[in-house]
Amino acid sequence: MNKQKNFVAMEKAVCPVCGTLHETGAVFLHRHLLNIPKADTVTHYALCPEHKRLEDEGYIALVEAESRPATLADAVRTGNILHIKRDIWGGVFNTPCPDGPMVFAEMGTIDKIQARIKEAEATL
Repeated sequence: MNKQKNFVAMEKAVCPVCGTLHETGAVFLHRHLLNIPKADTVTHYALCPEHKRLEDEGYIALVEAESRPATLADAVRTGNILHIKRDIWGGVFNTPCPDGPMVFAEMGTIDKIQARIKEAEATL
């Protein structure tokens, strides 16, 4: 059986919001023409195209996690994500809006916000 080696690979990043892998557009070429394992092509965290677009439109992502992670790598996401416009952050929370593209939320926080939105819509 002939084992094919990969001397060239596409660089990948992990989206800190949704946790998906996406290509960055950079190409790796091993200088000594040795195999590049697929695990070595993931180099950093960067927003995926969808979440980058939302950040550019002025949104910050609330990402629900099972516990408060010390690092992005430690985060156990529940899959529940809510995007909030930065200019209304102060009306929802009693804290200044964080500078980054996302913030982790405790379990249940997003559900509470969505319930309050439904209540407000019902009164209109």
